[in-house]
Amino acid sequence: MKLLRTFIAESVKDTERFAEILSLIFKPGDVILLEGEIGSGKTLLVNCICANWDVKDAVTSPTFTIINQYNGPVHVNHLDFYRIHDIKELDHLGWEELLNSESITFIEWPYWIEPMVDASYKIKITLEDNQRIFEVFHNS
Repeated sequence: MKLLRTFIAESVKDTERFAEILSLIFKPGDVILLEGEIGSGKTLLVNCICANWDVKDAVTSPTFTIINQYNGPVHVNHLDFYRIHDIKELDHLGWEELLNSESITFIEWPYWIEPMVDASYKIKITLEDNQRIFEVFHNS
């Protein structure tokens, strides 16, 4: 993946502005990997992007549900593999079927599954000095 852009957010408002830009770039069929420590803002970013797409469903962390789906003008899949330690744990969920051209899929904690997914983008989020640093990579 090639580094496309770096964005520094000093507030939630800054994150919302960045999400507005991303919401214009992402399109159905895109798979976006989200990397970052706990509390770095992965779900916040998905929430802000979905708000720009007029998704009315509540956007929450799928840490315990593994998969959340949100409907609106854009269909969004939101997966979180933090608690998954073996691919066999996902067999019964049908997660691969969610990676289709009609929806946009965000995957949090994609570390061990990344080689198996043809991701369009990866966003690495780092917390540093009360700032969120977003590094956006593109599969080009």
